[in-house]
Amino acid sequence: MTIIAIGWSRGNKKALATIIPTHYWEKFRLLQKFDYTDISATHKIMKRDVGIAYIAMRKIHYNVMRFKETLSVDEAEVLVGRFNSVSGKHYVLHDPEKLAEKYKTAWNNFGININHN
Repeated sequence: MTIIAIGWSRGNKKALATIIPTHYWEKFRLLQKFDYTDISATHKIMKRDVGIAYIAMRKIHYNVMRFKETLSVDEAEVLVGRFNSVSGKHYVLHDPEKLAEKYKTAWNNFGININHN
């Protein structure tokens, strides 16, 4: 697992960090560019192939993290960019390994093993 410091704001959303399987992060880094055009294309492909709007993925992701309360509200809030609480900031700054382990467990709840992806 790779924890990526982001540190950007978009409207009222702020992203401090995210977690991604290292294999996918390495592939993403090989891209020469990634911009709005890429996001738009991803949205169209997802909508056509699986019937899910790209923007809905944030909500799906949040619900995966909260299923069976695998991640606490504060921990899940960190991953969706709402890290206003002191405890939310704590998880990113002081205990990223624990957050990464819980992230893996959340996906395992749905039969998705991200240890080997």
